[in-house]
Amino acid sequence: MTPNLLFSGESQIHAIVADPVAIGAGMLLAMAVLKILLLALAFRSGYIGGPLFPILFSATMLGLAINLIFPGAPVSICVLCIEASVLSLAMGAPLTAILLVAVVGTADITMVLLLTISSVTAMVLADVLRRRRGRAG
Repeated sequence: MTPNLLFSGESQIHAIVADPVAIGAGMLLAMAVLKILLLALAFRSGYIGGPLFPILFSATMLGLAINLIFPGAPVSICVLCIEASVLSLAMGAPLTAILLVAVVGTADITMVLLLTISSVTAMVLADVLRRRRGRAG
């Protein structure tokens, strides 16, 4: 598990995507959480790289884990919709996130619609949570 969490995850992700069953849903979820925690630690210690690849790595691990838990759901929908949602929140630019994921994931028109729905849903939920937190504090 540890070698897969090194660096941005850009090159390590290929082996994981090729056989996620060998890793298991629990380990994929643990890797998703650990990657974000390690990214936060890296930023605190002076990391000068960007967050996009580590975020994509974590989103992909989460999507693969969901696919293993619910095997009836297509893996492309699980992974790409979570990536679009997470990138929309991270960048604050849903259109850019949708286009990025659509191009990288070679999405068809149906998938682009699903990416749009997931990105908009993530942005709306984040806004609702932000407003609730503002009223509570």
